[in-house]
Amino acid sequence: MTALLGAARRSGLRRALLLVGMLFSACGDEIAAFALVFRLADRGAWAIALLQAGPLVPGMLLGRRVGRAAQGRRPAPLLVVANLLQAATVTGMAASDSTWLLLLLTYLLGAFGALSATLLNSALPDLLEFEGERAYGIQASVGSLATVAGPMAGVALAAMLGVRTVLIVDGMTFAAFAILLAPLAHHHGSKPFEAEKESNPARAWSSEIFRLVAPLMVVVAATAGTDVAFVYLVRQNLHSSARLGYGLVFAAWAAGMFAGGFVAGPLKAVAARAILASCSGVLGVVYVVYGLWPAIPTLVIASLFGGVANATFNASIRAAIYQSTTAPRASLAFGTFVAAANGAVLVGLLAASGIAEHYARGAYLVGGVLACGAGLAAYRLTRPTAVEAATIEPVMVSNG
Repeated sequence: MTALLGAARRSGLRRALLLVGMLFSACGDEIAAFALVFRLADRGAWAIALLQAGPLVPGMLLGRRVGRAAQGRRPAPLLVVANLLQAATVTGMAASDSTWLLLLLTYLLGAFGALSATLLNSALPDLLEFEGERAYGIQASVGSLATVAGPMAGVALAAMLGVRTVLIVDGMTFAAFAILLAPLAHHHGSKPFEAEKESNPARAWSSEIFRLVAPLMVVVAATAGTDVAFVYLVRQNLHSSARLGYGLVFAAWAAGMFAGGFVAGPLKAVAARAILASCSGVLGVVYVVYGLWPAIPTLVIASLFGGVANATFNASIRAAIYQSTTAPRASLAFGTFVAAANGAVLVGLLAASGIAEHYARGAYLVGGVLACGAGLAAYRLTRPTAVEAATIEPVMVSNG
């Protein structure tokens, strides 16, 4: 009994350390985005455009290569290194005044971020000792807190200490995450980590997971595109209430995502394709509501549902990938996912940039239809029996 209680305490401490570190790191990402926009705001629109692509392009180009390089290695020690590299890079940004050097460091930070995201996604259920959807649901909830707390902290710190200091604080969040991860470096999770003989060692996803995930990248692109259109939607339709509406809708979506992170776990008995198709449909309907009835009450109510669907979608797609692979190959599977998702976001941003300013409502209507169609396609293209094998099931874990 004493041994069991000790193991439970160790597991609880491990989870607490990891969750605090994830919150620090996610807040740091938001703080860095805020601070860098202000650092480069007077350097021209081209600098801001290149800055916004910074977190995406390296992951799209390098995600699969990073995943392959990490394949067969334990993720936790590499996560410590990745966060220390991010801390050093952000600290270098604080010391630099050159526009091109800042942009170069932004893309370098994006590359290290792709490594960190790949490793964290591939290891999270084992590190938390939770089932896949519960672990990734918690990740979504932590992310929703960071989207609110990060910018607020950035504004307060910038007003008191200046933008350079904000970047130094961001570097400290990465260093703090590395320190909190250090005790987990030798943790052994639920999946056996040993060399495997694979019929196709370069293949990241099974054919079934590919047929499930590939259409859903359209949902990711549609979500990114509607994000571009949102500010124009509220300005053109809410007029003097635009700022109030923006804040309320943003808060409602974040609240929905926080709640949605806890919805994902109880849905573990439902097939992944059904969950993902349903979430895609809900997101599609939400975007259509945005486009047809852009008033504060409808936008807020729709955003609550959209946030829940968004978080459940994020958790479920990661859980399906995680359950379809093995521990040594998980980094390759998630590196491929990072590359695909970042590419989809870039496509959505570029597609919406040409129409969002003048046709914001139309952008939402098109995004809604695409999201619904993509969810249906993923459901129809995937065989029930095969995907149910990738549906989240309870996993027995060790206490080591």
